[in-house]
Amino acid sequence: MAKNSWFGQTVIIIDDSGVVREELRQKFEACGLKVIAVAVNGLHGLELVKQHRPDLVSIDIIMPEMDGIECYKKIRAFDPNIKCVIISWLAGDAKIIDKLSAVVPKYILQAKPLSQPDLESRIQRIYHPESRPEETKESEKSLPDDIDNDDIFGDLGVTTVS
Repeated sequence: MAKNSWFGQTVIIIDDSGVVREELRQKFEACGLKVIAVAVNGLHGLELVKQHRPDLVSIDIIMPEMDGIECYKKIRAFDPNIKCVIISWLAGDAKIIDKLSAVVPKYILQAKPLSQPDLESRIQRIYHPESRPEETKESEKSLPDDIDNDDIFGDLGVTTVS
């Protein structure tokens, strides 16, 4: 197997489910990434990101203490060079993806359940903008400060815990 450009890069997994964290650990390691830390919520995850400065952060959306969207915004404000992938059941809902696209580039959204090929394809799009030419400019957009998470999820019947 040829080495990918992300081989040996570091990743932090942020997900409130222990089963999902372990599944993601195995899948990221199978992709050649090194899992350096895991967190059970966005608040703890943000602390770990600031401490370890990983190459990539995997973030769930619905979590206690700080949801994944707020965590993503804070990671981008802290260091816009850190790559992120948002892995959530919610990423499988077209209405939610449309709402999220106001603050999150679509190419970083991945639905659960997640297969190994799904993860490898998502990582490819994150690390190689040329593999997603229709979305290249999207990765360069700045995050609007005036969009509240309640604006994203409220009319969809999804509750986040902040």
